[in-house]
Amino acid sequence: MDMRADRLIISLVSAAALGVLASCVSSAERVPLTYQMTDHPDENRIELRYHNDTKHTMCLTASFWPNAEGKVYQMGSRVGLIVDGRRFPISQVNKGPCVVVEYNCVARVAPGESITGSIPYKEFNLPESLRYKPKALNFAPTAPACH
Repeated sequence: MDMRADRLIISLVSAAALGVLASCVSSAERVPLTYQMTDHPDENRIELRYHNDTKHTMCLTASFWPNAEGKVYQMGSRVGLIVDGRRFPISQVNKGPCVVVEYNCVARVAPGESITGSIPYKEFNLPESLRYKPKALNFAPTAPACH
């Protein structure tokens, strides 16, 4: 294959992936998500739970909900764990544009359904000495309704 054919294939794959993302997420405004946080110090993680009590399927993106690895994309300055009066920002993650097929970056939560996500303490660089202290999460996720 020549270089133009390679570029065409890459462009078509990229356009298809962006089309999938566009079909998942509407252009509607984002609404705040109410979640519950549970601390699991014996497992070195916090757990988040969101229950969709709206009439619409909500699309949670990887920038506003932890993925399977406990990462929240591009939110380093806006997400922090508060422990013993100190704020520990989450590690900054930037994998570039979201490619739905590769990163599975949109979670669809139907009305009446729930989703959980965990964030390991290591994402906040939390010192071991604070492991069993009470924690609060500074995190304000939002999401649009899906198409």
